[in-house]
Amino acid sequence: MDPSPDTPLHRRSLALACLKSGESLLRRCLEHGEAQEVAAIGLHRQAVEVLRPDAEAGIDESRLLLAVGLCQLSRAKLMLGREGSADGLQDARDCLVWLADAELSSPGTLQLSLTARISAACHLESSSQDDDRFLDLTDLAEEALTVATEGRRRFGRDAVDPALLGDLIRLGGNGYLIASPDFLADFILDWLDPERPGASLSDVAEAHDAALEVLARGIARIRRAGFAETGSKDDGPKEERLVAWQNCRERLAEIRDCKATR
Repeated sequence: MDPSPDTPLHRRSLALACLKSGESLLRRCLEHGEAQEVAAIGLHRQAVEVLRPDAEAGIDESRLLLAVGLCQLSRAKLMLGREGSADGLQDARDCLVWLADAELSSPGTLQLSLTARISAACHLESSSQDDDRFLDLTDLAEEALTVATEGRRRFGRDAVDPALLGDLIRLGGNGYLIASPDFLADFILDWLDPERPGASLSDVAEAHDAALEVLARGIARIRRAGFAETGSKDDGPKEERLVAWQNCRERLAEIRDCKATR
């Protein structure tokens, strides 16, 4: 006998159907240019609204599915809006609230928590003109990399998609490049240099590629300026950053060469 429409099981089934339909519309919008963005986001939002009462009542299955729905809603807003938004950022943060301590309970919840943080970071990167958002972005990236490191320790290195790790290094690096350029090299090497305490991603090629991409962008920016402000108070810091970033790039090359010869 089919469950009553008023049961949590039925509501979860309805929410899953909405999420699947929303993801299907999302793909059609992105791949075929169909103008159904409002409908796609609306289906994701409907799933969240259906799940919220049972999640607030403490039903674990509904809490987890609500976290999934919020993460997918955040991603849909980002992908279909072509830029970040404050409400998309909040959806990703709410996903992490509902996950809470469960984010390291399985490889699946680990992946969900990292995806939510990447979505939040992407919304931050383009949702505001306030440069302080880049400081929040670096905090999010560092937090996510810490969670990813613990997840790899618990479940094995293959538990985290290397592409996600590359995204986190890229996003965090972009944040440091804008908000705290003097600390960019340390951020990169703290995660990728095996000689540094706690460095855990020296084996991830995607993380190295992302770091090199950010360094190249920073170096190119300084070189394009051509030290036109020679003699100004900013001239010294620019030269020091250029040296630090070039040294960082050389160190990454040494690390990769060492691993390639093993």
